[in-house]
Amino acid sequence: MYKKSKKMICMLSIVAILSCNTAFAMEVIKLPSEMMETEIENIEFMIGESSYKIGNIEKEMEVAPYVKNEIPMLSMMKVLEIMGISRERVDWKPETKTVMIFEDKNIIQIAVGKATLAVGGNKMVMNTTPEIKDGNMMIPIDFVEKVFGKKVSFNSITNKITIPMKKQINKDENMVTWDYTYEDMFKKAVDHSRDLKSANMDVERRDAIKDDAKDDTDYIPTRYGSDSRYLPGNTAYLKYKKNDFEYELSKKKVEMIKDKIEYDVKNAYYGVLKGEDNEKLAKLAMDLTKEKAYLTDLNYQEGFASEIENNQSKRAYEETKKQYDLAVKEREKAYEKLNDLVRLEAKERYVLKDEVIFEDHIEENIDYHITTVTSKSTEIWALNEIAKLKDLSVDLYVFNLPVDLKWSFDMAPYEAKEIDAKMATVELGKVKQQYNQGLRELHTSLNQLKDQYEKSKIEYEKGKDDLKMAKINVAVGNELPIMEKKAILRLENTKKQLRETMMDYNKGAMVYNKPWIKSASKEEKKS
Repeated sequence: MYKKSKKMICMLSIVAILSCNTAFAMEVIKLPSEMMETEIENIEFMIGESSYKIGNIEKEMEVAPYVKNEIPMLSMMKVLEIMGISRERVDWKPETKTVMIFEDKNIIQIAVGKATLAVGGNKMVMNTTPEIKDGNMMIPIDFVEKVFGKKVSFNSITNKITIPMKKQINKDENMVTWDYTYEDMFKKAVDHSRDLKSANMDVERRDAIKDDAKDDTDYIPTRYGSDSRYLPGNTAYLKYKKNDFEYELSKKKVEMIKDKIEYDVKNAYYGVLKGEDNEKLAKLAMDLTKEKAYLTDLNYQEGFASEIENNQSKRAYEETKKQYDLAVKEREKAYEKLNDLVRLEAKERYVLKDEVIFEDHIEENIDYHITTVTSKSTEIWALNEIAKLKDLSVDLYVFNLPVDLKWSFDMAPYEAKEIDAKMATVELGKVKQQYNQGLRELHTSLNQLKDQYEKSKIEYEKGKDDLKMAKINVAVGNELPIMEKKAILRLENTKKQLRETMMDYNKGAMVYNKPWIKSASKEEKKS
């Protein structure tokens, strides 16, 4: 009877272990329904107003709602944000003006100027067509109902749009929440960027200079001049074209700075997440070696371990303790770097949303991608415009000038102007080649990271199985409890590798789509 009872207890222990959620698993562990309460919280928008309300909390958005063909229109990105879909899950195809939204297992497709909407392959027709306003895609309100199943009401008398949302209230005070998402940090960095403020002011300055140069231009020259009569007009026109180029370049630099901020924040944000992962792993390793050192010391006192083994285990613990201290310091440095970007106090600490998604939204056709990227590059655009200006200075060269006029206008010889134009064309070709080579190498690296990601997923799943088996062996008495801790450490290590691979891939994908965020700003030197 005793043996049967013992056997039954062991079996129940195994069942309990297999049925429980592993605390160290990567998947989001959902709370049991009895621990959650639900209430309705209205989200309210007003036509023509950029502020909106979530319950009693008032927030701001970039584009105010408006009415098109008697249909209220809302900012798509604001709707997605409310529904819990991050920017990383939204892919914009400028060549087709199409947006792909990755929502759980569904892919949502929507295009500017088309009323047809695709959700997981199922096509639906919206009340009117989406459009772009002030750089934001605007969608009809029935998009919310068709995609998310939320009934949206519109009161045409009060001009109020209402979306009822279920608000989850957690009764478990120990539930982990976060203070900031990546989108929050990116917005903070943009709002506080001195470089961006300076660049926007430079746009206004360049605009004034360009307009002034345009007023000084009496006519548009069509050919080179043969004597000094052509010099003032040709010089004024060249000056206007140069100032017009600098104005357009200053506008493009604003967008380049935003792209750079986006990458820098992503890099620093991931740096904090990696720092947290490394600290957690170092703490597990330290605790494990501490327990091993304790057990070895007990064995040494009982004569089952040598003095050398005892000393080795103590040294191993001291080493992991130092590794943990270093991991804490590295994490602190990561926080300080992110704080500096978003203009928070250096010592401020917070919790980040640490969900990392594998953002596999890159163009696989490398030749097509190179063509697309080079057409969007401000660096290449600037070099191309500089080459045109050099050619124009050759075409509008004024010959037969007196020496004093040549000195006054700093006129280089005609042959030198021709060489300048050729050099500008060579420089343009060289940078295009650099883009070509760099993108091809990055394409290869991203494919390697994708393979590593698949391999890491397999290792992670194996680690979870190993942990389950270790729990069973410990429960039935086949292994010491320390073996379970070893399995936990191995699982956390594979989880860390998987997350780092995803982070490295996501950062590489950003550079793949916008290589100028890491390239040297040669156009600044040229202008």
